[in-house]
Amino acid sequence: MRGSESLEDTDDHFDVEYPEIDPESLLKTWFEKDPKIQKLLHAPILVSTIDYLIPATESLRGGRQIAPILRLLSSDLILDQPDEFGLADLPALARLVNWAGLLGAKVLLSSATIPPAMAFALYESYLEGRQKYQQSMLGHQSPKPIVCAWVDEFSVKTIETNHVPDFCKTHTTYVDKRIQQLEAEKNTLRKAKILDIEAGQNIQERLVNTLLKGIQEAHVNHHQKNQQGIEISLGVIRFANINPLVHIAQGLLIEALDDDTLLHFCVYHSQFTLAQRSAIEEKLDRILNRKDDNKVWIQPEIHQAIKNNPSIKKHIFIVLATSVCEVGRDHDYDWAIAEPSSMRSLVQLAGRIQRHRKKTVNHENLFILNQNIKALQSQEIAFTKPGFEGNKASHRALPQNKEIKNLLVLKQYQYINAVPSIQFVKPPAVQDVPIFTDLISLEQTAYAMTLLGVREEKNNARLWWRNSLSWSGELQRRQPFRQSTAEDRYYLVPNSMGKLYWNMYDDKAKTFIWVDYIRKYKDLNIHPNNRIWFSCDENERYEEIQDVLGSSNKSVILNYGEVSLPSKKDIQYFYHPALGIFLNKKL
Repeated sequence: MRGSESLEDTDDHFDVEYPEIDPESLLKTWFEKDPKIQKLLHAPILVSTIDYLIPATESLRGGRQIAPILRLLSSDLILDQPDEFGLADLPALARLVNWAGLLGAKVLLSSATIPPAMAFALYESYLEGRQKYQQSMLGHQSPKPIVCAWVDEFSVKTIETNHVPDFCKTHTTYVDKRIQQLEAEKNTLRKAKILDIEAGQNIQERLVNTLLKGIQEAHVNHHQKNQQGIEISLGVIRFANINPLVHIAQGLLIEALDDDTLLHFCVYHSQFTLAQRSAIEEKLDRILNRKDDNKVWIQPEIHQAIKNNPSIKKHIFIVLATSVCEVGRDHDYDWAIAEPSSMRSLVQLAGRIQRHRKKTVNHENLFILNQNIKALQSQEIAFTKPGFEGNKASHRALPQNKEIKNLLVLKQYQYINAVPSIQFVKPPAVQDVPIFTDLISLEQTAYAMTLLGVREEKNNARLWWRNSLSWSGELQRRQPFRQSTAEDRYYLVPNSMGKLYWNMYDDKAKTFIWVDYIRKYKDLNIHPNNRIWFSCDENERYEEIQDVLGSSNKSVILNYGEVSLPSKKDIQYFYHPALGIFLNKKL
């Protein structure tokens, strides 16, 4: 066919001999040209982020779906912590589960905190796909049951059903029994309290004063002491966003508790180079493995800190982090302080306290700020990005008073476990609850709205498997995976003198191009009784990676010296090896 011309538009006939196409040869040529495709399809067990598989249902751009579809045709799908995805990404997650069923794959959801609405929706999406697979591939004209199993530390339950109500009833019964067992546990590992925000001249000063008070109380009640009388404790302060974290970190670094206490700070978030972030994570993974409690004293970063300051009796090691400290991190802290963003985030953070040692506590080891930074700034919507709050039009509004004391009752936060995440809460009708009064019902309803379309939510995940295929492209446009602004890649490159500067990379010219809108931050002040915990020399880190991989310096920089930032050249960023990349904005 040429242009809009069809075969019926001409009387010309040609006898054309078409070459035979060998599919095996064609696929082999394709694989040889793209080594990433080889790794994706040939690995017996593929461990990856979901980004490699989600294009199976993202067919708006031709060709990108072929490799993940082939992978799902021959594999089963294990999704770790599916409840960690934001609301906007849940429809795409449900599409992937639906597609896994359509391609005959089994699906396992690995999470101790999966919300009821997510369990219901993902079963329904899988069921719809699996039944089509059975009809087309196995010739089953009547629906066949799906084998379902629930496994936790208490029991195992299995059923075979192809009815959504049966699944939902069994899931609810199983979870209710789990809740009873969790509430019956007498070993209290975590106890929480709310910290009132202290007075101060501005938001930074108020938060710094509040955090120092919490740090002191936490260390007094939760520390280890050796035979020489040295006290240590390891804690984490979790913030909702990077820029406020860095701003508060600068305020904490210039303050001190007392002359006999050293505070060691590690800033940890996503806007470090991969080289620096992996170095931080390697150290934290090792130090915070507390299965043998006494090993913490021989960790080099702990031992050296004590040795370098022989007159100091108290050492407090503090990680200032965003949500990266929660997702996938097997860390055991003595205590934690949280800037609240959602109940789910509090549950996740609580799981990093006493994670390995499991000792009963009598004093609070989780401190929740009574107001988050957006609430202190009097923002109308404070529990969003991250969080589940919306405006009144979205039917997900919270009251004007954003204090945690008004949004959670003592029973909901004092002894935090998985219950708030997994317990079924019936979503109220739109006319019944115009404004939510607590975080838990807000979050559970937000999941139900996004995944199941309750409360008249029109742009929901169910549309994918309940409507005609002719809508598939439109739904992908309306419900994209990880929708974000355009980003540019920047690389931290040493010059001939070893000084590090930020550059972009020209793929055509194969050269780095210096940029001036990421400047080195030179105004960091540190009190004599405070320390930056880990070494921050990027050059040393590059050399370590070179030695391990045997790669060139340029190759290491391109693979491990990268940070992605929004494509806005009018924004001035700052960089410090201890703070990462940030905007130097006051709160």
